[in-house]
Amino acid sequence: MNTQELCTQCYQGITNPVCTKCHTKQLALWLNDNCVNPKIIFYIIRKIKKDFVPNCKNRELCILCNKEILSLCTYCYFFKIENALNSLNFAESSIEKFLEIFNYNLFGDKTFSLEDYKGN
Repeated sequence: MNTQELCTQCYQGITNPVCTKCHTKQLALWLNDNCVNPKIIFYIIRKIKKDFVPNCKNRELCILCNKEILSLCTYCYFFKIENALNSLNFAESSIEKFLEIFNYNLFGDKTFSLEDYKGN
């Protein structure tokens, strides 16, 4: 029997089995394509990597690289990215473009918080 892997942040099932490293590569490419200074890209990547939980009980591997164990759901990962972009004062239009391209804003309401997602 297959069990669904759980996100280490929100404890919901991971429905998009892509690891944080693969998501981070996609993010770095997007930032580069949007002419973000390489020093800022490095800072963002370093900032979000320190928040990742390296040890989790999940066993499923990423469907892209087939090397990394799944730990965060797509929503929680991109929620962290949006917060990092906001803390660096990225233009609202850039953040909206980010949300549109990565389609993480699942509920279409920018006021929706992670606490709401957890069901608290």
